[in-house]
Amino acid sequence: AFFTGANMNVQVGLLSKIAENHSLFSLYNLAFVGQAFQFPNTQEFDTKSQAHLFSFEYRWDLGEHWRIRPGVTAGKTYTQTAASEVWGKGLYDNKSLGYQLAGDYTFDLRGKKSVATAMISRFSVKFPNYTDILRQFRGESSNTELAGGLKDQILTEYMLSFRRDLWRAKLRLNGVGFKREKVVESSAIYGGGNQKDSNVILSVATDRKLWIFETSPEVRYQVHRSNQNFLLYQSATDASPTFAPNYYDYKEYALDFPLY
Repeated sequence: AFFTGANMNVQVGLLSKIAENHSLFSLYNLAFVGQAFQFPNTQEFDTKSQAHLFSFEYRWDLGEHWRIRPGVTAGKTYTQTAASEVWGKGLYDNKSLGYQLAGDYTFDLRGKKSVATAMISRFSVKFPNYTDILRQFRGESSNTELAGGLKDQILTEYMLSFRRDLWRAKLRLNGVGFKREKVVESSAIYGGGNQKDSNVILSVATDRKLWIFETSPEVRYQVHRSNQNFLLYQSATDASPTFAPNYYDYKEYALDFPLY
């Protein structure tokens, strides 16, 4: 009855100075969360995901204080959310492609080096295997237009961050526009409007030493809003499902306290 899990994050990057005040930065990030080793015939199951992220950034130093950083990013994520899913064909497998424009301002604040950063980024995220459960429930999945891609989305994010000595704070505002996902109406049909989500995420963190450990505690607060509704069916023959408006709205408080 022994069970193990794994959480791995590996980053490999290269910073190349090509001229005075001009640099190129490339990065590969591998992240894995989920089961470590588990036989496929076991009854225990836990979700797992593996993400590959590639980014390329051009850095241009403008004097002693300013720096601009345009860049491009591409990624691929594999997921398994049910024991019956085949790895590599997961419902939430996705691939992303996007770009960013960031600006850094470095200054001295009470004798400590400080950096303020502003960034805007935009990503296209595609889910080639995602299908709609409600349409499958109604037997409409035979329509080829409904197979895959229903969660395809465009994400636009604005970010402000501040770092001073061992402290850092970050504010992220993003909006997610779905290309094909329609909003469920109270009449149990899909309306003409597309689903739109938004997030406000505020985090504060610090780096400290604790006895023989190093730690980076972080406090995070997130507000998620969505115009998507939901129909709560009590059974497969339920003719009058309960309509739940703004079903996916939530607020989240989080505290991370890792030890190294």
